[in-house]
Parts: sequence; C-alpha cells; structure tokens
Amino acid sequence: MSRGESKCSADLFCRSPAFVPFAMRKPQPCSPLVTRHCFYPFPKKTDGETWNRLLEESRWDSDAKLRGALHVRAVRRMISVDCELKKETRVDPQRNPMDRTGMLDQLFEEWAQSRPEYVGNFSRDGIVDERQYSEAQMRLLFILKEPRNHSDDLRHHGMDFAQGIKKNNATWRNLISWSYGILNRFPPFSKRLSDPKAPEALLKVAVLNLKKTRGGSSAVHQEILDFALDESNRDFLKREVRIIEPQVIVCCGRSTVDEPVRSILCPNSTWVLSGNQLPYLCWDGSLIVSYYHPGYHVADAVLYSYLMGELRGLLNPESLEH
Repeated sequence: MSRGESKCSADLFCRSPAFVPFAMRKPQPCSPLVTRHCFYPFPKKTDGETWNRLLEESRWDSDAKLRGALHVRAVRRMISVDCELKKETRVDPQRNPMDRTGMLDQLFEEWAQSRPEYVGNFSRDGIVDERQYSEAQMRLLFILKEPRNHSDDLRHHGMDFAQGIKKNNATWRNLISWSYGILNRFPPFSKRLSDPKAPEALLKVAVLNLKKTRGGSSAVHQEILDFALDESNRDFLKREVRIIEPQVIVCCGRSTVDEPVRSILCPNSTWVLSGNQLPYLCWDGSLIVSYYHPGYHVADAVLYSYLMGELRGLLNPESLEH
C-alpha cells in the first residue's frame, strides 16, 4: 500500500490475520506468559515489581510475537512515517503558540452561551499551564468523562494537584504518574514514586472532559454519549482539540470515552491493536490510544507499567527529543 492511500496504514493492519477489531474481540486462551499481559481481561493480580521488571527487560517485544501481532519495530516505523509524530510544532507560524489558553477561553464563552442549560453549569478545561505545555518534550492530552459535582475549571484542579494543594485522589494521582512517565522516557514506576517533583508533570499536559456539565458520583454512560455526540457539541469538542494540538491523546475510559473520540475526530478509522492489545489509531499527525480511566480499581503500578510499556513501543524515540 502506498503512503498516499492511507494516512495511518490502518487498512494494512486490518487485513492482517492476527488483527481482531477491538469491538469484536473476545478473550482467547493463551500461554501463561501472555495471559498476564492481555489487555482484556486486565491482569489485576500482577504485582508492580513484576511489571517494572518486564518493562525494563523489554519483554513486550517477545510477547507481541507470541500473540502473532506485528512487532514493535514495524509499529514504530508506521507511527514515525505515516503519523509523522515529531518535535516540530504544528501551529500556524503566524500565531503565537502561547495564546492557546486565550483561544480556549473564547471557545468556552461561545460554547457556554450556546444553550440555556449550560449557563452556570459549564466546566472549562484544557491546558493546565500554557508555558510549560508549549515547552514540554511532547504535547500530551488526557480526555476524561465529565466533571463530578462541580462546574469549576478543570485546569485549576490540575494546578492544585501539581502543587500539592490537593492530594489523595486516585484519578489525579494516576494522571500525575502517566504524565511523568510519558514525558520522562517511560521510567519504572519506582522512580516516579521516589521523585518528589513528579506531580509537577501535570503542569505540562492538557486535560479535558468530554461532557462539560456536572455529573454525579458515578458517570452515566448514555448521558456522556448524548452530550459528546450532539452535533453542536461534536463541533466544539473538535475545535477544542485542534486548539490544544496534542501529539499524543490518551482516552481515559473504554467505550465511554474512546468511541466518542474516534467518532468525532476520525469516524472512518478503525482501532488497531498493539502487541499487547492496546487499541490505538492515528489522526492528523497525532497518536490516539484507548485506555482505562485513571480511577480504575487496579494497582497504580499495573496501570502505569502497562501503558508505559505499550507507548514506549509505539512512539518513535526521536519524537521525545527537543
């Protein structure tokens, strides 16, 4: 297939006999070595030390071969060539890249006034700290479900957790870990725990909710879908992502987040599975991955090590250079 035929080469992957569409995949028997790394069901009982050891020993490549998937080297080539993940910014050269927050605020003003029910019940989000985001090794965006019991600015929450003003929240604790790992060349989880400055990684990322209006203590799947897939909201969400201009997007919530994001940004694309069954696709020079919500009830070390292991294989290491 020529490069011009498909921006992401997803068709090539789909024709592979080893590929199974994410939505159609069912648990399959596999060897003990592979079972503990399967994306589904999640390996809840694997201790963090084992995952860190596997991460450091690069056992992910051998596991990918056991599963019959394309090995990491081929995936890296596909990402670096077709998706063109690279260090150069993609913003308009005539525009100051430091004005993204101002553009987001203008968008939110327009969005909040688009319907009466949004007035006084609209949560803003986006880039936590614009200067640090623009200077980061990679522009990273986490997409969550909805604000919980508040209509505050999600950026302020990120700032509070980055500065240690707020603590003891599983969602933000894992967002700190994932941000730290991705922006620091995927170190073992133990290094994240030992680094007192790890929370500051939140200042270098962007975080947004698919649904901008208040939710309850538990997210309602259909309400999030109805909001995100509304024709007007779809347009606003796509404009928001384009302003943020991420190079890597992590969808934090299977089905509830990943499918609406795919439908909004790249409706004609199909999820591709990495060697260890992490769904991903490419959109406009960005890598999008489907992952668990950071509040998922699994050990932090397991969530961290699995995501870091797969992203380390998918991302071209040169894209992390300044």
